[in-house]
Amino acid sequence: MTDRAWTVRQRKYMETLADPTDTRDKKAIAESLGVKRQTLWNWERLEGFWEDLGKLIHELGDKGLGEIVKALWRKAARGDVAAARLYLQWAGELIERSEQKHAFAGRPEINIFIEGEDGA
Repeated sequence: MTDRAWTVRQRKYMETLADPTDTRDKKAIAESLGVKRQTLWNWERLEGFWEDLGKLIHELGDKGLGEIVKALWRKAARGDVAAARLYLQWAGELIERSEQKHAFAGRPEINIFIEGEDGA
């Protein structure tokens, strides 16, 4: 967050905007905060508002990450191959490999194995 000290209502507005489950329009949000829509517009133009909102979204996303990983692990444990692959990628335990075969006229075939984090 920036050094700006946000009011309780401004912080609540940011939290509302950061909540993906809150589908209210700005009129309804303003009413719930006891302010006019113009006030929300003014807050959005304050220095650091969008920067701090972005940081808040990131913080809240980090808190939810644990639940996402647990759900992914449960699906993988039940045999969901796509979930297992995604979980292993997230954990850094999946090594992508690709194989290329090259044959040159009159020479033996050469197999090249490429190993890396992204398979490239």
